[in-house]
Amino acid sequence: MSTRRRTGIVSAVLLTGMTGGLTLVHAVAPDWSRRAGLDVWNVIAAEGELAKATAESEALEMKGDQMHRQIEASESVVGLLVEGRMSLPAATDELLVVNAGRVRFFKNQSFSYPDTATARERVARYAIAKAQQRLSADPIRQREVSSRLWAELPAVNDPAGDPQ
Repeated sequence: MSTRRRTGIVSAVLLTGMTGGLTLVHAVAPDWSRRAGLDVWNVIAAEGELAKATAESEALEMKGDQMHRQIEASESVVGLLVEGRMSLPAATDELLVVNAGRVRFFKNQSFSYPDTATARERVARYAIAKAQQRLSADPIRQREVSSRLWAELPAVNDPAGDPQ
């Protein structure tokens, strides 16, 4: 008898023994075998669960990608605001559009700026805070930009007062 044939016989015996053992375990303790993951007969249900988990994972990844793009766009708007290439009311409008659908973003602004009357004003104050944060290494420029932005804040709730 060749080594190859002996290996095949041993493999067949082991497979038969394992199958018999799993069948016996499932017959004696079906709940335990399911919890232990030995319920190999439930492959179709497991494949369904895997497909569902994969779809959920892909949806979360897409949502994460979208949020990342929204954050990048918001940072770009703040950059234009800091450079003086966009007014605070215009930046506020853009931030409202860019972050539409981000419920937590708007909820966070409500908690951060509870003394504000409108969502526009909360987003404008968020933009001012982001600009100040961006300029934290340059206190002189930070004061200049902050003064300009705080002076533009009243125009946020008055579209006719937008300087640009």
